[in-house]
Amino acid sequence: MEEKNLNILYVEDNEGDRRLAQEAFQKLNLKSNLSTVKNGEEAMGFLYRQGPFAQVVSPDIVILDLNLPKISGIDLLMRIKNDPLLTTIPIAILTGTAGYENIVQDYNSKTHRYFQKPVDFNGFIKTMKKIEQFCLETMQVGNGK
Repeated sequence: MEEKNLNILYVEDNEGDRRLAQEAFQKLNLKSNLSTVKNGEEAMGFLYRQGPFAQVVSPDIVILDLNLPKISGIDLLMRIKNDPLLTTIPIAILTGTAGYENIVQDYNSKTHRYFQKPVDFNGFIKTMKKIEQFCLETMQVGNGK
């Protein structure tokens, strides 16, 4: 069976972290297409394919920072998980802020997972690989495999 390229949306307001993710994906040669947006408002436009995002491919997974401007990561998580059109998209919460683990436990743990944001490039590479594996596992479970 041929592996599908994953379409990943990374919602992160820090330009350096977005660039780090792109470099990690290139270094790992992941079978993924990485799109990035810088706040929760852009993420909603991307997910609903509105405005400048009308032609994008819907993501297979969202990597979500919780500290975002405009629409916070927690609010974005709640909107995604409460929308029947979006709720099946796996969410990888990637944040450097401690203390959110209990909040995100309230959501279906089969469709999201919490990852602590690493402090160096090697840690970022390892985390991106774990996130890709989480997505692949989640997609297999969703497909009844």
